[in-house]
Amino acid sequence: MNFLNAFTKSVCLSTLIFCYPVFANTDVSFWNSNVNNRLNQIEVRDVAQDGSGAIWFATQEGLTRYNGITASLYNAANSDSGGLQSGEVRDLAVSPAGQLWVLTNEIQFFDQRTQSFESVAALSALPSAHALSIDSDGLVWMGLDGAVGLLRPSTGSIETVKLPDILLPGQNEPLRTSRIERLIPLADRILAINSRGVFDLRKDAAGEILATPLFNLTRSVTSAVIAAEVFESKLFIGTGLDGVIRLDLETGDLTKINQGSGANNLPSDTITAMMVDDEGI
Repeated sequence: MNFLNAFTKSVCLSTLIFCYPVFANTDVSFWNSNVNNRLNQIEVRDVAQDGSGAIWFATQEGLTRYNGITASLYNAANSDSGGLQSGEVRDLAVSPAGQLWVLTNEIQFFDQRTQSFESVAALSALPSAHALSIDSDGLVWMGLDGAVGLLRPSTGSIETVKLPDILLPGQNEPLRTSRIERLIPLADRILAINSRGVFDLRKDAAGEILATPLFNLTRSVTSAVIAAEVFESKLFIGTGLDGVIRLDLETGDLTKINQGSGANNLPSDTITAMMVDDEGI
């Protein structure tokens, strides 16, 4: 079990222990890591592990890189010396080769050799991105306003594809697609998600991007999409006010999981983060 697996397993089990009586026996333990006092800010919004095994914590103030022994800070204050470019950290992604990519006002990647961040100059002309993902071929996908962008790092070429509008049942006028909030890599495709729908993004034999609407969410989601994960062929979408939407990617069945007192209810309809492991969401 690597360091991150040990860390996340402890976090998951530590949370679950509160569901049991206080006298229950458990092998879960907590430790006071020295990274606690080095975080840019107390509220951690995202976590990722790169190919070196280091854990990256994203906060409102930037990134903290923890290698299990020491912690290093990266923010806009040290951008001239290889730190992050300005802007709030919107998304993190790790390439198949283990390289960390970060989305702020710019898209940048961490160079292990120089231990610094480098911006992708070719992306400076693109409109502001809201989500970031890297597929199994190492291609970088970006969620834009009603569109997706695709960067091929090997050639530096960039493509932008407008997503199709969504046609509501019983209406003749299509609903214009809004900005993409989340991108989820899934085998040979990418799922693009916003509060209006879910789109399937694929590359055909010629390398062209094919974008197909999969689900219409306009009757189920009235707030922002905050998080999304896939587990056992089901897409779970965490929202700001509408709880969790569960979509079966094989049958198309949609289920809402909302706040309530039952065993299958949430403690709140406001989702701030989700994580998937071998046992669930």
